[in-house]
Amino acid sequence: MSQRSYAITPLSSKKPFPHFRRRANIRGAGIALEGNAQLTMTNTTVSDNHASAKGAGIYLTGTSRFVSQFNTITANIAGDQPQIGEPAYGGGIAFKGYSGSFTMVGTIIADNTTRIPNSIPGAYGNDCYEDLDNPSAFTASVHGNMIGQMDNCTQIASPTWPNIGSRSTVHANLGPLAFNPSSDGEYLGPTRIPLSSSSAIYAYNRYWWVGGTSTLPCPTFDARGYYRGSGNYCDIGAIDYTAHH
Repeated sequence: MSQRSYAITPLSSKKPFPHFRRRANIRGAGIALEGNAQLTMTNTTVSDNHASAKGAGIYLTGTSRFVSQFNTITANIAGDQPQIGEPAYGGGIAFKGYSGSFTMVGTIIADNTTRIPNSIPGAYGNDCYEDLDNPSAFTASVHGNMIGQMDNCTQIASPTWPNIGSRSTVHANLGPLAFNPSSDGEYLGPTRIPLSSSSAIYAYNRYWWVGGTSTLPCPTFDARGYYRGSGNYCDIGAIDYTAHH
């Protein structure tokens, strides 16, 4: 995606476009934003993408603008077939020379993988990796996310806005990728439903922000068209477990 603006949001209140899944030669198997491209994505699953080098789930470069709201980015693999001269990093999301605007709210980035022969797992960012020419030019606003490994993501793992995660591994505990029916029995695309043990359940608090300032409320519906509720708490990610049980 280059030099364009995109928005991935529900086609109607209960009809989202919920999933990205494919294989790429080098980078950006799920989504790639380059130049000054813009993308706003809500209630979407980015899962089981394979890139031979970097950014299997999402790859961001240039001055592109990316807004992620209540999405699930998981089980993506970078370094699937490493190319000569192309380092592998960022199984979930990779920033390369990025100087754009990045916003992430209520999103899961966890249980992604970077495969590097003869290297320590995670050394190049299983879930996230930042390869920035000028970190000060990178504008990030993050709130109420689940980030599995933050080791290589100092910009989006800011302590100013609370996230579930730490410098140790946090697992999302999601079910398998499957065509789970929507609230009206339709099959809109494969999704991953949180297991009952998932830390994403009922974990988003719209008043988490410092000073109690109100932030983005929970979306009315999740990716399957189930009502998330009207309170200040809901599940992190594209699928709301609480809404289904």
